[in-house]
Amino acid sequence: MTNALLAGSTLPYGLPPFPDLTPEQYGAAIDAGLSAHLAEIRAITGNAEPATFGNTALAMERSGQLLNRAAAAFFTLVSADASPQIRELESELSPRLSAHQDEVFLNRELYGRFAAINTEGLDPESARLVEEYLKEFRQSGIQLDAPGRDQLRALNAGLSRSGTEFGQRVKEGMKSAALLLDDAEDLAGLPADDVASAAEAARAAGHGGKYLLTLIQPGNQPALAALKNRDVRRRLFEASVARGSGGGSLDVLDLAREMAGLRAEKAQAAGFCQLRRACGGPADGARF
Repeated sequence: MTNALLAGSTLPYGLPPFPDLTPEQYGAAIDAGLSAHLAEIRAITGNAEPATFGNTALAMERSGQLLNRAAAAFFTLVSADASPQIRELESELSPRLSAHQDEVFLNRELYGRFAAINTEGLDPESARLVEEYLKEFRQSGIQLDAPGRDQLRALNAGLSRSGTEFGQRVKEGMKSAALLLDDAEDLAGLPADDVASAAEAARAAGHGGKYLLTLIQPGNQPALAALKNRDVRRRLFEASVARGSGGGSLDVLDLAREMAGLRAEKAQAAGFCQLRRACGGPADGARF
């Protein structure tokens, strides 16, 4: 079977043919995209000509098209309709994509070529592009020594794993907290289309003849403004605000604490924590 992510889609706007794609095809396309992008980066750093806007910045802009196409399609599916197999693949791919980002923006040779571009005579947009790339290198930690860059790689890997798990728990928490109702009268006040959607959601979840009020992000639920039944409004509100904090396998509070700690440690390691108090240390002045 042809992998449309590798070959490019013939659909309008290059949209992926989602119904025809398998998890294995997403994984294969991202694997190929990672390899192709690194080869494109090596071509930039290995260019014997002096660095110019065209052979460095424009070449960078044009690189990674396969990876971008495959990753965009995959994470769209992750957000909208992730099966257990897709969630497992996400857990495998996210740390690899994070490591790839580090491979690019902690690359001293690549940074050196950008730093060597003479921006005099460039139009404002081109000069700004070079400036933004240099800023991204600095924010990624290019200025650190080798042990410092290795520390950032480890922190980024930890953040990727925790962030992926956090997102998966949030999505599953939204599903599990959806409010199942037996009677259409409980939905009094909702527009007819919303009532029909609730009936279809219940049917799809295996509760034919009932009504399922699914939740959206963030906390406020539009149905609260229309529902006439006070008890249903209370139950929907409580289901919404209690997501991720009730203990059990879908609780995200532990992950939130872990991610906050990793981000603070990363800020301190990269030199972007201006007050040590903000990174968990004493407020004894600026770090830089």
